[in-house]
Amino acid sequence: MSQHLAANTGSSTFRFTLASHLLIEGGLTPYRKGKKVLLPRAQLDWLLRWQVSHLHVSWIARSDPAEIEAAVIAAVEPPLNGDDNEHHPYRQQLRELRAAFRLKAEDGPAPGE
Repeated sequence: MSQHLAANTGSSTFRFTLASHLLIEGGLTPYRKGKKVLLPRAQLDWLLRWQVSHLHVSWIARSDPAEIEAAVIAAVEPPLNGDDNEHHPYRQQLRELRAAFRLKAEDGPAPGE
C-alpha cells in the first residue's frame, strides 16, 4: 500500500497513471532520470493529498492474490489497468495520457533542485 501512496511515479504504475491524468490540473513537471519518469518531491506531496482527498480503497487479504487477480480484473474491468484490460474502451485514451506524461518529462534533475 505504501508503494501506491508514497513511491515516485517511476516505482508505482498506479501513481504514474494518476499523475498522467492530473498532469494539467496539478501543473506537474515530470523529469527523466535514466529510464524512469519522476516527479519532484513537492508534486509527489500534492499527488498524495489528491489521493487521500479523492480515492477510497478496500481489499480482501489472500495468501496468494495472483490466483484470483485475472478473474477480478475480468469481472470489474478497472479502467486504469492498461496491461490486463486490452478490450476496455478506455484503454487507448489511457495509453495516450501516459505517453503524454512521458513526453513532457525532461532529462536531468528535478525542476527547482
